[in-house]
Amino acid sequence: MTRVLLTGGSGFIAAWVLDLLLQQGHSVVTTVRSRAKADAIKAKHPEYGSDKLSFAIVPDIAVEGAFDDAVKSDPPFEAVLHTASPFHYNVTDIQKDLLDPALIGTTSILKAIKKSAPSVKRVVVTSSFAAVFDPAKGDNPGYPYSEADWSPLTHEQALENMVAGYRYSKTSAERAAWDFVEKEKPNFTLSTICPPLVLGPTAPWLASLDNINTSNARVRDAILGKFKENGEIPPSGVYLWIDVRDLAIAHVKAMDVPDAAGKRFFTTAGYFSNKEIVELIRKNFPEYADKLPPPDVKGGDYPPGGVYKYDNSRSKEVLGLEFMSLEKSVVDLVNSLKAVGEQFVEFYYKTFDENRAGLAGLYRDTSMLTFESSEVQGTASIVEKLTNLPFQKVVHQVATLDAQPTQNGIVVLVTGALLVDEEQKPMSYTQLFNIIAESPGSYYVFNDMFRLVYSAS
Repeated sequence: MTRVLLTGGSGFIAAWVLDLLLQQGHSVVTTVRSRAKADAIKAKHPEYGSDKLSFAIVPDIAVEGAFDDAVKSDPPFEAVLHTASPFHYNVTDIQKDLLDPALIGTTSILKAIKKSAPSVKRVVVTSSFAAVFDPAKGDNPGYPYSEADWSPLTHEQALENMVAGYRYSKTSAERAAWDFVEKEKPNFTLSTICPPLVLGPTAPWLASLDNINTSNARVRDAILGKFKENGEIPPSGVYLWIDVRDLAIAHVKAMDVPDAAGKRFFTTAGYFSNKEIVELIRKNFPEYADKLPPPDVKGGDYPPGGVYKYDNSRSKEVLGLEFMSLEKSVVDLVNSLKAVGEQFVEFYYKTFDENRAGLAGLYRDTSMLTFESSEVQGTASIVEKLTNLPFQKVVHQVATLDAQPTQNGIVVLVTGALLVDEEQKPMSYTQLFNIIAESPGSYYVFNDMFRLVYSAS
């Protein structure tokens, strides 16, 4: 058992790393930006006591000294897995929103470990293929990218656009980590993980929607019909990928395997294209057929002149990675959207049946509740309506549930039976939830429509 500090605990990658660490019996402290996020993660892991899962609040990783308190622990940490870093294109200031969080977040945690956590012997940092890839060479047919390659982007180029900014942020942060180890000679060794596009399902314990992450958005857009609307499949961008669950294994292996110390790891399962993703959705989910572009549509395929090669031999030989197929990753991702809907409905009905006032956190002032023919808007009005319904005890018995992604969330349609005050016969009902992702680790009900269908005989 190892005492581990995991940064960015509510993130897409860290969620799977956390699950894997806990399953293997490690004791984990994970950083999150707020107490609310900590409470949400803890609530989904009730089987683990504070000796196995606890939290450190780090509101802003881009602040010098952000991790000074987080690295202090009793018992002391033996390893640190640093996954916290931005990956989104909702950027208004490249320096502030991308470059500073990546660079300062990485250097500040290394400084904090050296200063206040001398017991730490292994540090693993999540980098990216962006720190390996040379965008100036484009598709670069036949060139074999490996851990020996570094992106040549400059700071000036990074400020030109968001894509360059993201790539440079990963490169500068990883270089700074290696420079720190070389110059400061700390007690710990360093390993870095350089994944390309990361696909795969949201963590099964996450009852939130924020983990429709940037990489997975292309799958969501395909089943929303966006590719069809545009008349062509968009370019794939990068042509290499890895499933998030394999990436989680890579992080934990880099912490555990002695030979991983002091090494970069280029972790990729191989090639993919957006066109392949569309065809995998068509094959496995016929219900989305009318949303997908026709098989002969243009775009989204590999360049006719070919693309770069890859060398992932170190990841396989040192870490022992065995990569899952693209089909499994895409199928599991689409199915995970329904799982999010199931988790939400379970939580909602449990709260409704036991403590209706507790539903307040799921609504906002813009939310609308339609209960039969009555409409109310806003958190206070909705909760008042639900708590003053003319029955005390309710049991929801779900018969069917269908979840479909939307541009910014998910729609969940539920049918079932309603048992009221134990003495009445069950009544059939339908309920439609439109759930909106609000921020990482947070979501709310934008529209809630409930209708009793008939009284069952």
